[in-house]
Amino acid sequence: MTRISRFAKTWLIAGMFTLGSAYSSYAADPPASDELALGFRTPPDSTRPLTWWHWMNGNISKQGITLDLEAMKRVGIAGFQMFQVGTGIVQGPVVYGSPEHLQLLQHAAHEADRLGLEFAMHNCPGWSSSGGPWITPELSMQLLTWTETTATGGQQVSIALLRPEAKQDYYRDAMVLAYPTPVDGAARIANWRTKANFGKPSKQAAKKAAEPAEKSEEPGGVIDPTSVLDISSLMDAEGQLNWKAPAGDWTILRIGHTTTGAKNSPGPAGGVGLECDKFSRAAYDCHFNHFFGPMFDTIRPLAEKGLAAAVIDGTAYRTRPTGSASTFGAPSRLPRRR
Repeated sequence: MTRISRFAKTWLIAGMFTLGSAYSSYAADPPASDELALGFRTPPDSTRPLTWWHWMNGNISKQGITLDLEAMKRVGIAGFQMFQVGTGIVQGPVVYGSPEHLQLLQHAAHEADRLGLEFAMHNCPGWSSSGGPWITPELSMQLLTWTETTATGGQQVSIALLRPEAKQDYYRDAMVLAYPTPVDGAARIANWRTKANFGKPSKQAAKKAAEPAEKSEEPGGVIDPTSVLDISSLMDAEGQLNWKAPAGDWTILRIGHTTTGAKNSPGPAGGVGLECDKFSRAAYDCHFNHFFGPMFDTIRPLAEKGLAAAVIDGTAYRTRPTGSASTFGAPSRLPRRR
């Protein structure tokens, strides 16, 4: 070892002892004015983490709930976000939606209130996204569906229009449109089914669907919007169309909607059903009241303290204390799933 390196080593060791001594003295007795240091010693509740708390397919007990929540409080966790899931777990003794299940949810809320923990529930059984067995097909997510029929005009057209696809035997008519049939057939946009979100595409199809649509070179391949006729009033409830059609060949579209069939997942046994229609206030109100409604009175004391929250897999909104300007606060602190 050279003289210079020995000299540097001596000073480095001396410096470490000096810094260590200074840190120990500071850490043991931080100045009263140093709010940052005091905050590290006694973190306020607003800085404490939340945790996910999974109820696994009915494997729940009153004693287990209390032990879990007391452990969270003991290690400094500020609250939890509850997910009720299945994911292939063997079904436990508590049936989802039963009186016993509701009692356990209420017990968890009471214990959270006793311990001063934030109580949050995911928006539905599972973690995706807003559905359950209480959602009927008419309140579920909707899918456009239609049939095409051709007819020759210049005469009275009396024809039964085929009913479009109906999932879960649910279908409602929206409109009936007619347009002059193009001589060479209508030019459809390439990969239109993928672009319109009819089914999940393969990676190759998705890549191709992202490409710009090519313009049709066929002279009669584009439908003039001004030539489209709304003849909805001429079809009865059974699909029978009676129309004095103008001369020419016509394509008739019977357009309606059915359920997409999408369901919440991965919910516990008994907690899976159709996803509600996110474009319908009535549908979401139905879901919210069925899922959270039985808990309103129980979580009221927590809500008044700003310790109640609803989670939609990635965003949580908590209630503000009574008297605040808004019912819901800013997005909550979230642990990350991925």
